[in-house]
Amino acid sequence: MKNTKIKIPLFKLSAFLLVVVLSVPSARRTEAAQTSFPDVAKNAWYRDAVAWAIDEKVTSGRGGYFLPDKTCTRAEAVTFLYNFAGKPSVKANTSFADVKSSSLWYYNAVAWAVNNHITSGYGTVNGKSIFSPDTVCSRAMIVTMLRNYAEHIDNCYKPSQDAGRSFPDVRSGQWYYESVSWASASGVANGKGDGRFHPNDSCTRAQIVTFIYNYRMRVAPGHVHNWVTETVIDKKAYDEQVLVKEAEDVQKLVSEAWDEEIKKGIGVCNRCGFSTFDGDELTDHCIDCKSGYHVDLVVVGTIHHDAVYETVHHDAEYKTVHHDAVTHTVTRCSTCGAVK
Repeated sequence: MKNTKIKIPLFKLSAFLLVVVLSVPSARRTEAAQTSFPDVAKNAWYRDAVAWAIDEKVTSGRGGYFLPDKTCTRAEAVTFLYNFAGKPSVKANTSFADVKSSSLWYYNAVAWAVNNHITSGYGTVNGKSIFSPDTVCSRAMIVTMLRNYAEHIDNCYKPSQDAGRSFPDVRSGQWYYESVSWASASGVANGKGDGRFHPNDSCTRAQIVTFIYNYRMRVAPGHVHNWVTETVIDKKAYDEQVLVKEAEDVQKLVSEAWDEEIKKGIGVCNRCGFSTFDGDELTDHCIDCKSGYHVDLVVVGTIHHDAVYETVHHDAEYKTVHHDAVTHTVTRCSTCGAVK
């Protein structure tokens, strides 16, 4: 029967050796870290780190998977650290030609990382600085970011250059020499199984969350977030005058329309009853009656009078509406100000 050898990818074997070397008991490690990702086995060397990273919202899965072997870009790496810091508020903008739109999912993370000296640009293109967010993050890059995090965020960086000299591929004078030395001495990251550090090798999601996890457990274990939920006022309570009815002029009826009768006196003979409006005619006609006459008033027509109105002005009507304060709750660390 032909012997069959099982080949294990070098980066997995090295990462396994790395965790074996760095694994020490810790009050914050869970004996049975809980994670529901089907691609994170129960005995995976990175299981505790993944469970911790998910719980602390350092990162999350993708479509129900964690994708531990997927390589990380520079944008993803600074986003992991930005989340680890608690997503602090970002005011400054970036000046990178390839990170301009604030709608980019990694925009705030890049701005925060650069403003806090966690990392910097990645050279220039056509005279303009670039960040190169899609470039794969190397082992040298991530340990340098963590070293800068220790120095500028947690104020706990302690130079340790001796350890780096044990790696034949990490020589004094290289830009990552001090970072690798510090990471190795502090237990954040170690070399691979061949005794080399392999600074230019790309980092996977599992490796990066493990490096951050190791940093949290070994370099800055003293800072435990003290989460406090507080109410933040977005807008103070206020009273508003709301228009109920606009100003208007109203025609008010003073006197209704009416018809006035026109009356005229008519002379009526007391004896013969002859009547006339003309007094002379009555005298001539009834000269023999010798009984006199009397005058009656009779309606001969009417005069129409229109209705009478007056203009009454009504001012606009308002009512007072009270608006309560608009608030939202924020959970932040009372020690470092990180927002959860």
